[in-house]
Amino acid sequence: MEVQCAGQRLGVTGSPKAPREQALDCGSAGQTPQLVFSAPVHDLSLTALKKLVRLEPAVPDLRPTLFGKYVQLDGRFVPDTLYRLRIGDAPVFDDLGRRLKDPGAADVYFFVGWKKPFLRLKRGSLTVEAKGPRMVPAVGYGDAKADVRVHRIDPRHTGLWPFSDEPVVVNEDSEPPMPGYEPALPSLPDVASRDALASHLRQLGSPLVSRVVDLPLADKGGTTSFGLDLGRLLDGERALGPKKPGTYVVGVRRLQGAPERAWARVQVTNLSVTAVEERGAAVFVVRALDTAAPVEGATIAFDAVDARTGKAVGAKVTTDARGRATLPVQPTWQRLVRVVVDKADDVLVIDPSSPPPRFADNHWAPGGGWLPSLTTTVPPPKNDATLGFLVTERPIYRPGEKVFLKGFVRQKSGGALGFPVAPKNADGTTAPPPKLALRITGPDDAERTLVTATSPLFGADAVWEEQDPPTGWYTARLYVAGQATPVASRRFQVEAYRLPTFELQLAGPMTTRLDQPFSVRALARYYAGGNVAGQPVRWTITRRPAWHTPRGRDGFLFASSSQFARSDARATEEQTRREATLSDDGTDVVELNPQKDIDGSPRTYRFEATVKGADDQEVSAVTEVTALPPFSLGLKLTRFAKSATAIAPEIIAVGVNDQLVADQKVEARLYKRTWHSHLRESHFARGEASYVTEQEDKKVAEQTVTTRADGAVKVDLPVGGAGVYVVELVARDKLGRVQSLSADLYIGGREPVAWSKGQAGVFELVPD
Repeated sequence: MEVQCAGQRLGVTGSPKAPREQALDCGSAGQTPQLVFSAPVHDLSLTALKKLVRLEPAVPDLRPTLFGKYVQLDGRFVPDTLYRLRIGDAPVFDDLGRRLKDPGAADVYFFVGWKKPFLRLKRGSLTVEAKGPRMVPAVGYGDAKADVRVHRIDPRHTGLWPFSDEPVVVNEDSEPPMPGYEPALPSLPDVASRDALASHLRQLGSPLVSRVVDLPLADKGGTTSFGLDLGRLLDGERALGPKKPGTYVVGVRRLQGAPERAWARVQVTNLSVTAVEERGAAVFVVRALDTAAPVEGATIAFDAVDARTGKAVGAKVTTDARGRATLPVQPTWQRLVRVVVDKADDVLVIDPSSPPPRFADNHWAPGGGWLPSLTTTVPPPKNDATLGFLVTERPIYRPGEKVFLKGFVRQKSGGALGFPVAPKNADGTTAPPPKLALRITGPDDAERTLVTATSPLFGADAVWEEQDPPTGWYTARLYVAGQATPVASRRFQVEAYRLPTFELQLAGPMTTRLDQPFSVRALARYYAGGNVAGQPVRWTITRRPAWHTPRGRDGFLFASSSQFARSDARATEEQTRREATLSDDGTDVVELNPQKDIDGSPRTYRFEATVKGADDQEVSAVTEVTALPPFSLGLKLTRFAKSATAIAPEIIAVGVNDQLVADQKVEARLYKRTWHSHLRESHFARGEASYVTEQEDKKVAEQTVTTRADGAVKVDLPVGGAGVYVVELVARDKLGRVQSLSADLYIGGREPVAWSKGQAGVFELVPD
């Protein structure tokens, strides 16, 4: 952790006690101290700030402003006052959830000078839209006018590339280089020092625009950030025309003060390029910024450094009708130094070493480089392999029976399945296609190699037969000739089992209503003929929650889905058992009455019946019955509207057979949802502020409607103002059990409805 102000920085690691004589001078440009951390700070509260820092004397209206890993301390500082900044341990976390290491007790002194008029550019290199706002960000205080000069430059000029992220300040009293002493142009558009940039800026000739412009600072009492309108200056030049692309250097100088001019490089373009990394290549898509249409015929030039010679190398690709161009991986390149997108007179130059932040793993991270895979050797794909499939005709056999095995082999390459490729011989000729082999290992650990037939489509067929093999589990493996690792395997069992003498069948409805009883019937019959009578039968009935949504109702939200229904009473899995004896006709009936359950949510009943025969051999059968509510409420409404005075949701009731139910009374209610936060009393020793947020739903309208069998029913509900609203439907079945459905929506308007912006720059999307 460090403290900086006006370019001066002091580390606080190890609990240093900086003397008063080493006080940081924050200057007279309105700058305030900044805390510099090693990682981006996440959501620094005022309570945590007061634990982290303590200022003596106190500063009114002290508040933090977060910029990634920088925390700026803003407040009403008194000029020419020596402040002591005491730093202590505090619950400060970064964007990965890691807590700040205790910095110990550290003291740093600083002072703020009287504010003087100043003017500076915020960025040294920027790109603006040709057909959009062309503003150069600046900040200043006290100056009503400024001297602005604009030079049009060659976008590929290596002497002015890459431009510094900070503006380059040039002393205009210094003489430009004499003839013969001009700075040399670098052979590679790689790294340019600020001195080299300043030397090339001094060589600029007559400016395209040289004008004294008005600044919006005359009536401002403090430091003000604003945009210098470059578009108005350029559009006034007849040689250019309105809203034309180009590359410029813009110099700004105060009318009083030091003879210094701050320069920034500005690209005015209507091009955008998107890179998609593929295996072994990178795909570039060029589109227009104003229409998002693909740009055909755009040239993309790549400037790089050769890995062996260190000299400049490059490549060019041209976009097709879809605005796409592909560049294969260049493993001989050491690094990529510049990318130039060119279409007619519009040129976009990109610095690969300074990409925008990247979003991954739920947080933003600064980009260290653009397209690093373009200069990296492509490793072999992990998923490319020889795959196989092996199957037996059934899972269990008796000793002495034939076991028929079938399989096939495929080669997976690049996500596609194909036939294995025959290897090449030393003389370049193609070897014969590889053969397949099947081997079986039994419980005696003996390996049996089978005679395997290989088809032209790389299929394998084999038969295994032994008169008296050991009983137990066997494993069959499929091999490609010449490989020691199997590509597929299959287990089967050899047992001296007995076939049952009877069969067991269960009969019951597939779906039923929750407001009426139902039954499931078991029937046992001998294969030779006749019913199995007087034998014991054991029932196991398992009830578990079911998730049901009526079919064929696109756009409707249903109360039977877990997201919109109140499922607090949804039952967990339960199991009951019942033992009985088969009647003379070989049957037994189980009856269930879902009406006894308080819970009216869908559920599935699993019936398993087991009958023990006269030879003590058991036979089982399973069936499932889904019990559904007699109706399911459905709601269709617009979830977002820019403005509205009323909403008209559509309401339906769908039965068990997915048909509309008529004459079902439904109460439709409309609530307006608001949130209120208040401070809760906490222990004074902890010094932490605790806030409680309460949700309030205020009823706006209520109507009772009756559903129809021929379509949805629309109900008009008035709304008052912008905000979040909740539509709730409530209905009861014949047993009085309540079914409810609620969905929220947002309606905009003239009233301000806003939420605080998160410092992490991340928000969560939840699908319906």
